[in-house]
Amino acid sequence: ICTSSSGDDCYCIRSATTPILISHQYNILNNTGSHAASQGLYAQLQQYFSPSDLLSFQQTFNLPNQPISRNIGGFQSDSACVADFNNCVEANLDVQYAMAVAQNVPTTFYYYNGSDDIFLGWITDVVSMRDPPLVFSISYGSPEDSVPPSYMAAFNIEAMKLSVRGVTLLTASGDDGAMGHDGRPPSSKCRNVADFPSSSQYVTSVGAT
Repeated sequence: ICTSSSGDDCYCIRSATTPILISHQYNILNNTGSHAASQGLYAQLQQYFSPSDLLSFQQTFNLPNQPISRNIGGFQSDSACVADFNNCVEANLDVQYAMAVAQNVPTTFYYYNGSDDIFLGWITDVVSMRDPPLVFSISYGSPEDSVPPSYMAAFNIEAMKLSVRGVTLLTASGDDGAMGHDGRPPSSKCRNVADFPSSSQYVTSVGAT
């Protein structure tokens, strides 16, 4: 995307998705948020975020130097990211771009250390928080047909509790389109597979563009 023929415009990005490109694409005129707002990032699967990577990201793109306000779960490590970038790729992506789009907004990094119950246990804990973040982003999901209906119903009850408190849950619709993981080789099955909790009627599902 280039807004000038010379190609040196700050919006001219040919090979990377940057904070300024996202703002331009979605017509976000002002990224400065408010300390009255708050946002949270859910993490799982042994994903760390790196404070030094966050600072480097903010300096690279001329963003306010703002650390995480609250770290729940303890999965914060520079060394883990240096040892293997796969330890941090999801969490770093979530933290850096959320804080780039909504700048100066107090941000919570919430790693839920539940091996089997990764959504219901987490949302139950969030409901019990005195002041949960007003917006929570969840970039994880499971095929809906692998989740028991009773589990989904229990999650929905907790999501409703957060809704009446003014908390918005944003969830990723998935990485693979309508077919979900079944669309990946070698199986490449042709069927529609929804992800949960993205399919819950009490969350806002967000897809890639």
